[in-house]
Amino acid sequence: MTKKNDKEDPTWVEVTPETVTPPADLLRVANLVYNPIRAYEPTKDPRLKAIEEALDWGTYPDYRKAPYDALELLKALPSREILEARINYCKHEMQAGRVDHLSGNIPAFFSGTLLTVGEVSRNTGIPEDELLRQADSCYSRFITDPAEEDFDSDEPPRFYSEQFNPDGTLNERKGKYIQEAVEYYSEEESFYGDVFMPQMILGYVSPVSYAALSDEHLEACKETLRVYQVLLGAFEGDYDDDLFF
Repeated sequence: MTKKNDKEDPTWVEVTPETVTPPADLLRVANLVYNPIRAYEPTKDPRLKAIEEALDWGTYPDYRKAPYDALELLKALPSREILEARINYCKHEMQAGRVDHLSGNIPAFFSGTLLTVGEVSRNTGIPEDELLRQADSCYSRFITDPAEEDFDSDEPPRFYSEQFNPDGTLNERKGKYIQEAVEYYSEEESFYGDVFMPQMILGYVSPVSYAALSDEHLEACKETLRVYQVLLGAFEGDYDDDLFF
């Protein structure tokens, strides 16, 4: 990767199996940094503490300088150059004001444009009535913008384009990941982060884009989210013993 001129806008590094954290490494690292024991025995090793903070599953984009030297010890994440390129691109999009209007925290690049029911119906072949029914379901495989509904009750919901393929057709892996994320829904902001927010542990890509790469990537991403939710429950004192390994 060549060094870019300071006057040039940063560019995004395409999401491919070679530019993200490999599934096996993702599971290994997730079980290290999202260990529920942390809720009761805070990390004393400064290197591990730095890794844990850098790889925290976030609701907001993290633009802090990553502890690359510590992260390299994991032998899991993409190269420093790839991570920095993606972080800089994300920062540039935020500074330019190209953000998702619902939360204001996610660059629109990650969530996509808002599609009408008619557009989604034409692209997917799913009848509009069925799309509306699924959008109202608590366990929908689709993500809609509730702000559109709340703003005017006569307006139907709109669908985020990044949950579909580039041509607008259904992406089964993305849909399966979204259905998994819905299981942990607590509030809109964290849910949208679980789906669209770039996560360092994945290689600074969004969960849906990671999950779309292959069935193996999908399952690893789902399991990583589950392990993190167990950790979150442990910190909050609300967990199920059956969830532990």
